[in-house]
Amino acid sequence: MKAYIAFARMAWKEALCSRGKIFSSIFVWGLRAVVVCILYTYAYRYVGRDVGGLSREAAVWSMAVYFAFLALNFRTIHHDLTLEVKQGDLETRLNKPYSYPAFLIITRLAKSMPSFLLTAVGIVLFLAWYAPLKSFSLTPVWALGAVLLFMGGLALGCAFYFLIGLSAFWLEEADPVYWLFDKLVMVFGGSYVPVALFPESLRMISRYSPFGSVTAIGQAFY
Repeated sequence: MKAYIAFARMAWKEALCSRGKIFSSIFVWGLRAVVVCILYTYAYRYVGRDVGGLSREAAVWSMAVYFAFLALNFRTIHHDLTLEVKQGDLETRLNKPYSYPAFLIITRLAKSMPSFLLTAVGIVLFLAWYAPLKSFSLTPVWALGAVLLFMGGLALGCAFYFLIGLSAFWLEEADPVYWLFDKLVMVFGGSYVPVALFPESLRMISRYSPFGSVTAIGQAFY
C-alpha cells in the first residue's frame, strides 16, 4: 500500500509541475460543460416546458457532471498501456514487486486529479449560479448513492480501458477498439442527450450495459 501511495504522490507532484496542462484541461472540459448548458437552456426556452418530465436544471446538471467526471482522464489509460507495449517497457514493469494494473491506474488518476478537482469545483459553482436545482434536496441517502455511482463507474471505466490497452498485444493498434467502445460510452452515457430523454429500449441498454454504467453519476440528478 505504501508503494501505491508513493506512486500517487509522485504523479500528483508531476502534474502540479505542468500547470499549462492543468489549465488547458480545465478550459477544455469547462468550456464543453458551459456550451452544453447554454445549448440546453435555449432548447428548453424554445420548447417552453419540461421535456419528458426532465427539467432544464436537471438536464444541465446531468450533462455538466458527465463532462466533469471525464476530466479524470481515465479514458487515456489505454493509451498509456499501448505505449508501453510498443516500447517494450511492459515486460520490465511486470517484473516489479507491485501490481502493474494498480500502478498504471493510480498514476493516471493522480496525474488527472488536480485538473479534475478544479474543473469540478468550477462547474459546480457555475451551475449553482446558472441553473440552481430548486426542487432538489441533498440527503445522506442521495449522497451515498452518488458516491457509489462515482466510484463504481470509475472502477468499471478503468477496468475496461485497461483491457482495451491490452488488445495492443494482438492488434497493431488498439485505437479502433478504443474508438468503438468510447463512442458507445458517449452515446449511452448521456454525452449528447440525457439518458432520461432516451426511448425506453435505449434507456434499458444504458442502464444495464457497461456503456451507460461508466458515466452513471450523470444520472444522479433525475
